[in-house]
Amino acid sequence: MNCADHCAGMSARLDGEPAAEPGSGVDEGVALERLEAHLAACADCGDWLAAALRLKVLARGAAVPSKVWTEQLVARLSGSVEAESPVRSDHLSDRHAVS
Repeated sequence: MNCADHCAGMSARLDGEPAAEPGSGVDEGVALERLEAHLAACADCGDWLAAALRLKVLARGAAVPSKVWTEQLVARLSGSVEAESPVRSDHLSDRHAVS
């Protein structure tokens, strides 16, 4: 198996999903063993997965637009608010959810 064969497994790991493709007939334990073996042997895939996991953690703590900011943006995009009415950046709220 090559790196491309393990993309779905790495993506599944990032998303907290099973490593085996549904309907593939591959046992979940076997799929995990294959992925773990590949990650242990392939520095590129291991580095990619580690970077993707770091990015996922950073994205969870990023500021998200508040309800007011979102409503103002939608209103401007739909043309119902004057162009002079700014969508203010101070309507960002901090979100530090950990799941």
